[in-house]
Amino acid sequence: MFFCRGGTLMKFLLLPRNPWVVLASVLFVTTTAFANVPPVIMIETTKGDVRFSHLNHQILAQGECGQCHHEGAGVHRCIHCHDGEHVRHAREVLHQMCKGCHNAHETSETPQSCESCHQ
Repeated sequence: MFFCRGGTLMKFLLLPRNPWVVLASVLFVTTTAFANVPPVIMIETTKGDVRFSHLNHQILAQGECGQCHHEGAGVHRCIHCHDGEHVRHAREVLHQMCKGCHNAHETSETPQSCESCHQ
């Protein structure tokens, strides 16, 4: 399991790691992944617009987009897959996700009222 032809995998695992190279690699991957997404997304709703800090959430999720978004090819807006019939359902899902995650992490910014998010 730990050996492949010529011990290549084992040789790789035994290579000395330069922390600066590791840091540079991580920074490159995260900045490339985050480059096409605005840091703040305004979500228009009938109860008032929601200012969503996408960048803060990306950092907290450590670049694991699948924690919030569907897995698959590319990340799209909900409406890309969920048409008008599912808007009510999407609203419920988003409320559950946002409130559930904030409560689970016991952040000081846990919304206490509708106006906490909807401006």
